[in-house]
Amino acid sequence: MRVATSSTLPPCRTRGGRLEPLLPLLALLLSVAAGPAHADSTVTGNPGTPGTHGAIPGAAGGAGGPGQPAVATSGPNNSNSNVATATGGAGGAGGNGAAGDPGQDGGAAGAGGAGGAAQATAGSHPAGGAATATAIALGGNGGNAGEPGAAGSGAATGAGAMAGQGGYAGAIVEGSAQGGSGVTATATATGGNAGALAGAAGGMSAAGGAADALLTVAGTASVSGTATAQGGAASAGLATGSGAAGGAATAALAGTGGTSGLLSLTGNARGGSGGEAAGSGNTGGAGGTAAVTVAGTSGGGAVSLRAAITGGDGGAGRAGAAGGAGAGVTAANVFSGSTPGNMILSLEGRGGRGGDSADAAAGAGGIADLTLQRNASGSNLSLFGTATGGDGGSVSDEFGAGTAGAGGLGRAAVDASNSARTYADAKATGGRGGNHRSGNGGAGGNGQASSTAVDTGGVLVYSFATATGGAGGNGIDFGNQGGAGGSGTATASGHSTSGSVNVGATVTGGAGGAGGLGATGGAGGAVNLVDSVSGSTTGDLFMAQTAIGGEGGASDALAADGGAASSHLTLTDSGASLLRTNVVAEGGTGGRGVNTGIAGGGGGNADTMVDLTSTVAGAHVTADSIARGGNSGPEYPSGMGGSALARASVSAADQAYSNSIARGGAGYNNQTPGGRAEAHSFAQSADIAQAYASATGGGSPWMQNDGVAVAEARGGFGSASAGATATGSQADATARSWAHGAASNNAAAGATGQVTTATAQSTSDGDGMLVSTYARAKGRTYTGAGTSTSVGGAYSEPMWPMEYSGAVSFATAAPTAGDVIGVLSDQPEVAGVLGAGSVIGIGASAAYYAGDAEGEGFGAYTYETSASFQFATAEQGTLVLGLAGAMSQGAGFQALSFTVSNNGTELFSEDFTSVAEAQLFFDDHALTLGMLAAGAQELVLTTGFTLNDAGGFGFEYAIGVTAIPEPGTWIMLLAGLSVLLVRWAARKAQDRRDSQRGAWQAA
Repeated sequence: MRVATSSTLPPCRTRGGRLEPLLPLLALLLSVAAGPAHADSTVTGNPGTPGTHGAIPGAAGGAGGPGQPAVATSGPNNSNSNVATATGGAGGAGGNGAAGDPGQDGGAAGAGGAGGAAQATAGSHPAGGAATATAIALGGNGGNAGEPGAAGSGAATGAGAMAGQGGYAGAIVEGSAQGGSGVTATATATGGNAGALAGAAGGMSAAGGAADALLTVAGTASVSGTATAQGGAASAGLATGSGAAGGAATAALAGTGGTSGLLSLTGNARGGSGGEAAGSGNTGGAGGTAAVTVAGTSGGGAVSLRAAITGGDGGAGRAGAAGGAGAGVTAANVFSGSTPGNMILSLEGRGGRGGDSADAAAGAGGIADLTLQRNASGSNLSLFGTATGGDGGSVSDEFGAGTAGAGGLGRAAVDASNSARTYADAKATGGRGGNHRSGNGGAGGNGQASSTAVDTGGVLVYSFATATGGAGGNGIDFGNQGGAGGSGTATASGHSTSGSVNVGATVTGGAGGAGGLGATGGAGGAVNLVDSVSGSTTGDLFMAQTAIGGEGGASDALAADGGAASSHLTLTDSGASLLRTNVVAEGGTGGRGVNTGIAGGGGGNADTMVDLTSTVAGAHVTADSIARGGNSGPEYPSGMGGSALARASVSAADQAYSNSIARGGAGYNNQTPGGRAEAHSFAQSADIAQAYASATGGGSPWMQNDGVAVAEARGGFGSASAGATATGSQADATARSWAHGAASNNAAAGATGQVTTATAQSTSDGDGMLVSTYARAKGRTYTGAGTSTSVGGAYSEPMWPMEYSGAVSFATAAPTAGDVIGVLSDQPEVAGVLGAGSVIGIGASAAYYAGDAEGEGFGAYTYETSASFQFATAEQGTLVLGLAGAMSQGAGFQALSFTVSNNGTELFSEDFTSVAEAQLFFDDHALTLGMLAAGAQELVLTTGFTLNDAGGFGFEYAIGVTAIPEPGTWIMLLAGLSVLLVRWAARKAQDRRDSQRGAWQAA
């Protein structure tokens, strides 16, 4: 803090034409211990006297006088309210030089006078009631330099002069209250702007005035304080030379709260703008620096401390001068203090904007680099850090040859540690690149954010990091391009002994700059995240990682593609009882084609991958992987929509849930192809496993790209479920599931598109047996496939009639007696044969053709199903296949092929071309397949359904092994078989006769 002295604060009042010193009055005001309930003091310094103009040819102008300082003091005293306002006097303008006679140089310009300093002090310390204190200080503006005299014939123009410097401003405020009364204090200091120059050679830029704001407050209840400092701007109008720096700004606050009530302190500081420069090799002035410190301590009440720091803008350049750099902001250890209560700390920083240049290099945006760290042991702790890089300066001349300024880096690092609820939030944004009237746009700045939150008390943790790349600047003219969008990085970690932990990292690429008059668009910022989140706890752990590509730059020549986005996470956890991750990538939208016929840019590709492993017993583990390709840019024709690839894998001790969703980007107005989509999902657990994959190709039905979805679930003794859905021009969905024993185990796949394939497979093992089912369907519009298996578990009968085109195969090995009775209850022949043996398995196969849904004229489709039973026989036996009832609907049956094999050797094969014939065969028919030797068996039932119209067909079955008959029973067995064969032949003959007469109609 700059403290005014007698030399910087000279007398500012006059009496009888004489100056009267104010220092004795200031001392008197500061010594007052008691006063009225309300006191105000307003003091304005007198302006400096203007310089005299040159009176004779070639005479110099006189210098302007300095503005008079102002000191305003209200308190400190026991008044409830005190207000002090001080305004420094403006500097006097310099006098103009006189024109020279022929052969005589013009007179030199007079310098501008400096602005007067201002200092305001206010203090309120009442014995009772609320306290309010306000101090406002405004430094005086510097005087303008005079104009140099015109040259006489054959001579030179008069010399320029220096403008007056802006006046300093200092505001000091203090306040306190007793008992339960509140305290409010405000300190505002604004440095004076430097005077302007008249554009003459030899002039000198003057700096803006500095500003300091100091605040001290205390109370036992609600306490609030705000201190704001703004540096003054440096000179403008220089003819040749570099600009001066903007004024510096500093705010310092200190507060003390009581055992209750909120202590709230806010400090703001902004540096002044740099001065203008002119002439080749010169540079605009640097922006003024800024700084804030805040200290707050409370005996138990909540504390909220905020600091906002902004660097000054760089000065502009012209006539060959470069723009000045925006002031950077670097802040760490800004806050101090403590409280047993809740604490909120918020640190904000913004780099200054780079100065523009007419025809040379523009200034770069200032960086913003913030570090916020706090260790506490009280109640809730919340830290917020927000950093924004300054924008780059622009090149404004249509024929300017310089480069546009790049956006500044934004960086925020937040680190919080506490024994209670802990919240850390870091946000960082790169500055925007500058524009160029005849060249390339400036690149957007990068954003870098990191957050760490640690809770040692096992309560609750939030840790979030968000980074955004700055947009690229606009470019103009053929051969040039818009600036590339910035990218960024974000890392977030959260840790607790046992509390819930929430962690998130998000990065968004900056938009590419636009291209005009033949310039191409700038590339959207690409984002690539790898293991950007981490955490630990024995409680719940939630993590999210998101990458978003930037939008491509628009152009009237060639629009740019959207930025690609990639988000990958691999994690092994040994602590969390519930673990869930959400990994997302979104490709950027393509740039816009500005004019008709100018193609829009393609959408950015998106790629996600998450691989989770948990070793915690009983843990619930879920992975979500979501990829969305970017849409292509507006205007036809345009590029393709971006592709999408989503992958998720979960391995857990008990509960694994995996979800993958991929969505291809759309072509503009669905007039160009969308992006391909592919989703893969895998879940594995010793208990429950569920996997779901969904892929949708981008675009309209006739411009849609392909979709591929694959889901695999490997459960243990809990349930296993796999689901896959695919939508696209060519859609392919595959679902596979595995489980042990009686656990529920199913797979379902669905495909929608012009050409569709759905495949499902389920496998179960246990008790020395393995059963596997398979179903595959191909078609149009929509097809589905479903499978289910278990060993000793509940048997799932297929729903009939089916509601979609597709195929299903369900099977249960070692079925329960109740399920066997349910299948064979109305099948006396099969029940009679299998009743004397053991039933190895039961199952069902079916296919359905929803012709109306698929449209007419697409012809026949073949659906495939199979069931495999692996088991061992201890001795020889007779293998019997009991066909336990047919299901049919509609008139779409065209053909059916049925094959039975064991250990790769075909035992039976039959083809059917009549639904009546197939119904007769599969209805209550016990088929003896021969003798089984002792040992390993692998019995496979394969069925092919050919359907050409709405309707379907299906059947149930039971597999059994009966004992080999004693020799005395062979004659009876042969006689029985003869009767069955006669009955079978008679039924087939009758069916053929009925078919010829057209008597049979589909049920």
